[in-house]
Amino acid sequence: MGYCTMWAYAWDIEDEGIVQALQRFRHHLDLDAISIAAKYHSVEQFRPRAQAHKWFIAREAALYFQPRWELYRRTRFKPHVSPLAIGRNPLAAITAEAEAIGLKVIAWTVCFHDSFLGHRYPEAASRNAFGDVYHSYVCPANPDAQAFIKALCCDLDANYPLWAIELESLHYGGVGHFHKHEKFGVDLGAAGMCLLGLCFCENCMRLGQMRGVDMERLRRHIIECIEHALRTGSTLGDDVRVLFERLHGLREFLRAREDAILELLRDIKRNVSTQVFFIIMGDRWTMGINPTAIGQIAHRVEVLCYTSDAMQVQKYVGEMVEWLGTPDKLTVGLQAYPPASPNAKVLLDNVRAALDCGVTSFSFYHHGIMPEPNFDWVRDAVKLIRGTYAVGTSS
Repeated sequence: MGYCTMWAYAWDIEDEGIVQALQRFRHHLDLDAISIAAKYHSVEQFRPRAQAHKWFIAREAALYFQPRWELYRRTRFKPHVSPLAIGRNPLAAITAEAEAIGLKVIAWTVCFHDSFLGHRYPEAASRNAFGDVYHSYVCPANPDAQAFIKALCCDLDANYPLWAIELESLHYGGVGHFHKHEKFGVDLGAAGMCLLGLCFCENCMRLGQMRGVDMERLRRHIIECIEHALRTGSTLGDDVRVLFERLHGLREFLRAREDAILELLRDIKRNVSTQVFFIIMGDRWTMGINPTAIGQIAHRVEVLCYTSDAMQVQKYVGEMVEWLGTPDKLTVGLQAYPPASPNAKVLLDNVRAALDCGVTSFSFYHHGIMPEPNFDWVRDAVKLIRGTYAVGTSS
């Protein structure tokens, strides 16, 4: 059975008024659920509907709820609570009101994309073949990071009336999407960027070694491969699989990374009673994600189709349906404002493209970022999904 939800931040809901905001979700938009950021990365957000300050800035990744500290007694990493949740609990207030009006709550949880933890525990951050540290991403193979995320999910599950925990960045990070102004002036191709993004911390080295890979040799060969491309100005192409024969052990190492993510996902699912959703971002080899295997573990898989091209939506969603073997476990995320949705028609066309692939579950981005008129666009999109949309009603 399909559902419709919308991503949202607690601070925007509180500014609008919890009751008013949730009533809008439930009755004006006819949503089944809301996806509230429970743990989120650093952010600078322009808020078009805010009455006072138009910019919200959170310089550190943080929790937007009050953790049960005893659950983290044995974890090396400790929760970093946002100033907005000191002495109060936004998530508790929102979930209580949502439950009262029959609106389901999904805890949108950003896992390893966490520059606060990456800087506080640099030894746990991702580290490329050259030894450079990517502080914006904690390595998913790090046991301390894994223990913290498992405790976090247990905390959310035990203490809030959730319909699901939605896991974002429960995978590797690769290159880019940092929390600094990265400068990059070469074209290595997707394959080269994949190599540059691979983590060679001691835990990842151990993963490969357990598969029989000479990890130090592989690391040296990757450095040589990238350095040659930099010297000659050449690209390494767009398919890292082409490099499997050239870089002995690369295939096995990439599979080991995927298996580490899958095992962590299994552990999380085993230890919580609520549903577990997995957001897929990026390509398989860079992020260490196997969509088919993930779909066999997670209750749902989510993909982001932030484009104004309905044909691209249909292509990507169709490919993901093939990976999963069914559209029934797939949720499609759509951006409800420019540039992905420059007008209502484009949003509706994107919804139709996903519906044509058999998808019936959608998540709209984003409550606090889009301007007021776009709520009517989402309302009409939900009507289309439910089969009640009348042509000519869109604003």
